Amino acid sequence: VSLAIAIQGELGSNSELAVREFFSDRVSSPTIVPCRTFDE
Repeated sequence: VSLAIAIQGELGSNSELAVREFFSDRVSSPTIVPCRTFDE
């Protein structure tokens, strides 16, 4: 199972680590992609 997760840049790497840890038991290797905000 592959999964792509979009996170906002402001959230930083802490949320990326949290997402990876949260999905580690469900997804082999989640793909983290930066999410563009509406301001950009």
